[in-house]
Amino acid sequence: MNVIDERIFKIPPKKVIKTNQNYTAQYSQEISFKKGDFFYVIDEDDLYYSIINPAEKITGLVPKIFCEALDKSIRRKTQYAEYSYNSLNRGKFRNEYNNGNNQRDEFDTMGKKYTINNSDVPKEESFSAKVISCGPVDNRFLVTIEVSKPFKNKKLILKRIYDDFFAMQSILLKLFPKEAGRVERYERIIPFIPPAPNKVMTNFNNKDHLSKYKEELDSYIKEMTKMPHRIQSSFPVRRFFLLRTGDIESNISMNRGNGTLGGVRSAGEAGPVYDDGDDFLDLLSDYEENFLPLKIVFDHRPYRIEISDKISFERLWRRIEDFLNLEIVDVYFKDEEGYEIPLLNDIDLGNFIRTRKYHLLLYVE
Repeated sequence: MNVIDERIFKIPPKKVIKTNQNYTAQYSQEISFKKGDFFYVIDEDDLYYSIINPAEKITGLVPKIFCEALDKSIRRKTQYAEYSYNSLNRGKFRNEYNNGNNQRDEFDTMGKKYTINNSDVPKEESFSAKVISCGPVDNRFLVTIEVSKPFKNKKLILKRIYDDFFAMQSILLKLFPKEAGRVERYERIIPFIPPAPNKVMTNFNNKDHLSKYKEELDSYIKEMTKMPHRIQSSFPVRRFFLLRTGDIESNISMNRGNGTLGGVRSAGEAGPVYDDGDDFLDLLSDYEENFLPLKIVFDHRPYRIEISDKISFERLWRRIEDFLNLEIVDVYFKDEEGYEIPLLNDIDLGNFIRTRKYHLLLYVE
């Protein structure tokens, strides 16, 4: 919080806002606040309110997503899921869906035409991203991400911790309940974030475990770049990819073999090299078949089976029935906040396998 010139507190506010949850400042000029705090707004952009608090003599930036305008005429329209699924009706909705009667409306959470991929993303806003390293650094699990924005001729090197990933994910699941699979007849298209590293790795020096975890993080980031425009342009995603202190921005270099990034290299560092091999390996992965361990829980008992990473929803259903030697009525997963979300079809199953391939867990009834 910054103490500043008293004259700013005499500026007539444009509106009054009330915060709807606790928040700890994460970026320069942001302020921390508690749920129910009130602020005067003196300016705003797409992401932030510029606020003053005359009582405490502070000013700063407050993320719009955590606020409600008290004037109803300007209140932001943010939908949160009214979650109504339960184990008794999921099978009925799945049968209706797979029989061609999904009865989805044509609109997404934000009221625009519903799409499930990045076909509606303007070319000038398209980007690609990949995880180039991850591991413990100064008592933190640090993830390094390379982002390419070809239409802006920019390449970014971002440093993020797991909490940054989880904060983005948590807000996305609330902002986009349909896309999170929390609305009836909608498959989940938002990628699955891997579990926290300390929950799945007891030894960060184990290269095999670290490599698999990096692979899951990489899949998550790459799937995020394939999301519809409404998700890519949302506040949590835009904030995640904003440059922060310690990040690097440079021009994309067309010289692929000199070990430089846009002609810029930090002193004493080799610098990343452009490599066509990554794109080629991604292409090969669409055709190669791998077998993965799947943990299923039935009647409170865990079982382990192996499945192909190319398995279809129908084949998975039959595979589980054959393994348990009985007819099942429901297959579902628990999302990052504990909601039970049914698997509907090949779309959400493929999403589940691609981004949680080493931590696959399903529940069966």
